[in-house]
Amino acid sequence: MKAEVVTQAGAMLGEGPVWDAAINTMWWVDILGQTLHAWDGETARVIPLPHITSLAAPRGDGVVTLVTDKGLVPFDPVFLGTLETRAIEPDRPGNRSNDSKVSPGGRLLVGTMGRAAERKAGAIHIVEPTGAVRCLLHDITIPNGLAWSPDGKWLHYADSALQTVYRAPWDEETGTIGEPEPFLQPPWPSAPDGAAMDSQGIYWVALWDGGKVVGVGPDGAVVAEIALPVARPTACAFGGAGLKTLFITSAADGDNSRLAGALFAVDMAVAGAVVPPFDWLPEAA
Repeated sequence: MKAEVVTQAGAMLGEGPVWDAAINTMWWVDILGQTLHAWDGETARVIPLPHITSLAAPRGDGVVTLVTDKGLVPFDPVFLGTLETRAIEPDRPGNRSNDSKVSPGGRLLVGTMGRAAERKAGAIHIVEPTGAVRCLLHDITIPNGLAWSPDGKWLHYADSALQTVYRAPWDEETGTIGEPEPFLQPPWPSAPDGAAMDSQGIYWVALWDGGKVVGVGPDGAVVAEIALPVARPTACAFGGAGLKTLFITSAADGDNSRLAGALFAVDMAVAGAVVPPFDWLPEAA
């Protein structure tokens, strides 16, 4: 598996890659640069954003829901229009959003953290398609690595500050979890960051300061790795034809590598698990 450069964007903190199957586009963001990036297989597009944003979740109709430090903001990348904002943590204005992901049943899990990564200032919240918000996990410093097993029975998440990935039993019907347990504690001097699940249950996670993405089996054993020409890969997502391309974002902040901040792509033998759209409308909230 060899990583190829898709676009040398120089993102300060590239994050939140997600495939929009409705328009065959990979969305990702630069959190620190406050920009939304799009790649349609031929053309790279960069759109300035009004807020610090960690994810652009496709709605399935060309509109994306921005997960921002101000809350959720539906955004039309064609007309550059925004609608009303739904706050996630109105009582914690010092926090911002971080790794977020849509569950197999269409719920949006939103990770939050302190702007200076204050210890245990963050959480993981659930946003229902109705717009209702509730806290799933609290006392997290840097939430990352959200991904579900292909059968939907396990939720994986990381606290990068603890250099640990956890997994917990997941009930999609109620949107609740059981007792978390450690899943992966990398032996390298690096931190687990964003992740993606493939259709055979391999959990692919970017290692911040590790210069690679590793594939982890259901038993927590590392079974494969993808070396990268940058020190700080940040997240990954499956996309492209048949979901058989793994896209990987990276960060130029703190990395002097020539390709730091680029978006990479790797041809994979196994397709990724489907991540559904987040079908939320402000008027339904």
